[in-house]
Amino acid sequence: MSYRIGIDLDGILADFAKYWTELIRSTLRDTELPVHTHADLPGYDLQAHYPDLRGRIKEARNVFHQIPNVWAYMPSLLSVTQWERLGAQMRGRWEFYFITARQSARRGDSVERQTAGWLSEHLLGAMPFGMDVGPIRVHSCPYDEHVPQKPEVCRDLGILVMIDEHPDAVKALVDGGVQCLMQVYPYNEHIDTKGVWRAKDFDTILDFLEMA
Repeated sequence: MSYRIGIDLDGILADFAKYWTELIRSTLRDTELPVHTHADLPGYDLQAHYPDLRGRIKEARNVFHQIPNVWAYMPSLLSVTQWERLGAQMRGRWEFYFITARQSARRGDSVERQTAGWLSEHLLGAMPFGMDVGPIRVHSCPYDEHVPQKPEVCRDLGILVMIDEHPDAVKALVDGGVQCLMQVYPYNEHIDTKGVWRAKDFDTILDFLEMA
């Protein structure tokens, strides 16, 4: 019997923080912003931490949305071994759904196609020769009141547990009755509520999947 589980992309599998801060630095060359990864990102509101960015993030965002297939180039947070372990779980008792709040791309393929291609590249590249991981199911639900949000998507798909790290998403999932397995970072370590299982790193998440 398979059990359905949801898994987020940015902050769990992909290092969006590194990609985004590198883009801001290259776009706004006079900024004092360092390159961050999710491991040392002080918070998602960068303008609050770096006053010279106040009112200027829009410039970098416009550049971001002009990059064709921008979601296909995210750096990975996982090692090859971790990708292989994840692929093995996808062949086992868990039925994975990759659920992302990524915004719709303005240029290139759809968010779902870009994300599925990125996942396929990393998963199949890590698996033993000739071994498949089965279907790669990607669902996009951006933070917008007019489209389904993660808790609703999880309930509609019958997902038991969602793996996520964004503080707002974790809170919405728990408030919506969905249990959450949260990878802990500096910007979400304050979350310690019922319905949230805390994981110190992705290996801990993989251990949970293997033992659960």
